[in-house]
Amino acid sequence: MGADDYYDSVGQVLAYVLSSSDRIKTQGARKGGLNFYIQRDGILLELYCPTDRRYFSLSYDHRISELLRVKYDDEPQILRGHIERYNIEENRIGDQNLNDIVSYNRISDIEEQDVDDVYQNIQSYAIHSDCRIRDLKMRDPRENKDEELWDGIQISGLLYPFENGFSPRKYERTAQEVISVAKQVEDAIKRLDILEEIGY
Repeated sequence: MGADDYYDSVGQVLAYVLSSSDRIKTQGARKGGLNFYIQRDGILLELYCPTDRRYFSLSYDHRISELLRVKYDDEPQILRGHIERYNIEENRIGDQNLNDIVSYNRISDIEEQDVDDVYQNIQSYAIHSDCRIRDLKMRDPRENKDEELWDGIQISGLLYPFENGFSPRKYERTAQEVISVAKQVEDAIKRLDILEEIGY
């Protein structure tokens, strides 16, 4: 694929984004391609355009650590309670790293059965869409630690701008499917005990 074809395809997809009244919030560059953050119905989707593939992806990440971080920022007493629960020493930790360490400890309390229940709750929605679903992981933020924990779900839909039949309708369908499944994922994840306990 030549550079002209690539940039033409990126431009075509962005034109479809704007014609559907979605908003392009920010643009960046990831390894291997351009990425854009698109807002639709209050949900932020990532459009990733790799240079070495014949498709682009539209995805939404639902991270438990992000939900915890928002609560810790809004309600410091919840953070304080979790610091005490896990006997975390604060004096040698920066604020951001403290949030990450507390979140990691809290996420470690999620049982495998709880994760299975989340997937069970979204199964019927995922099956009836073309979305791909994959686990998100959180790495232990403490030094010299390599362990990872389940931290939520990424929902992705694929766009094929290099195919002749690609149209605004196909963009619209993919975006709507990603958002529909994302809303089900959000509902299922917010039913986890560790999130219900803090008011989600």
